[in-house]
Amino acid sequence: MKEIESRKRSEGKAAHEQDSMGTVLAALRESEERYRLLVEKSPDVVYSVKPDGIITYVSPQITEYGYASEEVISRNFLEFVVPEHHQEVLQKFDQGNRNGTGFATEFQLQGKDGRRYWVEAVGAIILDDSGNPYLQVGVMPDNRSDPSGKGLSWLSTFAGYRQ
Repeated sequence: MKEIESRKRSEGKAAHEQDSMGTVLAALRESEERYRLLVEKSPDVVYSVKPDGIITYVSPQITEYGYASEEVISRNFLEFVVPEHHQEVLQKFDQGNRNGTGFATEFQLQGKDGRRYWVEAVGAIILDDSGNPYLQVGVMPDNRSDPSGKGLSWLSTFAGYRQ
């Protein structure tokens, strides 16, 4: 008799744990969907880059510059920066990685069709458990309506990253 009661308690406990796990997974799926929509529906390009410069994510808005996300992911971000801006952009990127701090930089992005677009990238460094740079995440606001690049500094000034 005790064995049957023990088995029933175990089965009840397992069913409760399974229900709890289902609830947690449903909440996780809902949260992931909410953040995916936030990133994919924003007018701005959202990106992530490893400390070695390799792009690990770029939102679908990159198509506004002629690229599919798949064409950009796994490539070095400098491939998309016009050559005369490489040094300055790389310096700020490296400085952010060394200091573990956010930063902003303005540069010209090379569109797939060869056109140049003034953009501003505002990034933040994510550190691993040891305090080393793990990833840079950031945003490039949609400013294609200002080809001169004169209106770029609003985000970095607002975010307190202006140097």
